[in-house]
Amino acid sequence: MKLSLKSVAINIFILSSLTAPAWCAVEVKGAGGVSDKSLAQTWASEYSQTRLKYDSKNTAEAVNEFLSNDCDYTLIDSPFTALESPKVSSHHLLYLPAALSAQAVIYNLPGILSGSLKLTPAVLSDIFMGKIKKWSDPVLRQLNPRLLLPDIDIRVVHQSDESSMNDFFPSFLEHQNSRWILKREKDKNLHWPIGQSLSNEGKVLDKARQWAGVIAVIDFSFADEKHLPVAQIQNKSGRFVEPSNESIGASANEVTLFSGDKPAALTESLNKMAYPLSTVVWIVVDQDYAKVHHNHDKGQALVNFLNWVLSTEGQTGASKTIFVPLPREMLSQAQTKIQQIRY
Repeated sequence: MKLSLKSVAINIFILSSLTAPAWCAVEVKGAGGVSDKSLAQTWASEYSQTRLKYDSKNTAEAVNEFLSNDCDYTLIDSPFTALESPKVSSHHLLYLPAALSAQAVIYNLPGILSGSLKLTPAVLSDIFMGKIKKWSDPVLRQLNPRLLLPDIDIRVVHQSDESSMNDFFPSFLEHQNSRWILKREKDKNLHWPIGQSLSNEGKVLDKARQWAGVIAVIDFSFADEKHLPVAQIQNKSGRFVEPSNESIGASANEVTLFSGDKPAALTESLNKMAYPLSTVVWIVVDQDYAKVHHNHDKGQALVNFLNWVLSTEGQTGASKTIFVPLPREMLSQAQTKIQQIRY
């Protein structure tokens, strides 16, 4: 009996469908902030073993989606706290690093070139708290004796989608001064005491270009793309460092990924070259996946996907985006952690 090429193709398709593992047919769903969307999109285009979906939304909404068991993982820049939601206590969370990123402090000071302005974390907190109001403040002039800082008001601009305490910069401020959390209400939002709140980085960019005296914090990749002036920030070793792929990577060198179950904070890096506003983009999953989701095939697909993200191939994908790949030592620590997922 002679089979047509069409019949052969159909038979091969049917045979492959029958022999493919069940987890190949499921969908792995994630949720996270808009800033991490490009990373998730790269994964979806380069990972072929299963379908990937990503809900890009306000960070707080993405976290709530994950804690409500409506997705398989979430991407965040700062670990959860017990205050985030009463739902946290019902989850056995596992944090896995996906890539590195950073926030840049941008400014509009006529005559002050990018990388010239120096700020300490404490001074940065005081500026956003409204304690330091003028660029000619003695504290700023002492930090920058070689700069002719103008006698103009500091015009603070911040993003409204930074209001969630899951976001990195508000969490950074909280560690500088406990007053940042005194006004938090039941919604767990950060209440900016001064400044203008704008909805996205594009609007922040417009104000930064229009208004002399502006200071704001945005994703380093966006600041770099738009050629915005960025400040040097003092790190834990006492050195002032501006953001770059190299200084962001240095912040993760020789870092112990976990102390017990607590994820590492790159802001605490003692590396002299480390940029202190660097952070890990965390993939958060349920360690007891089977208990929460009751779907072994999806659990297998999730674990396979995570192993790929933390492989050389997956990290090459991260390098094609606005993110910085993980150093080898951190990858090794994370790969061991994946084995703890019960699916």
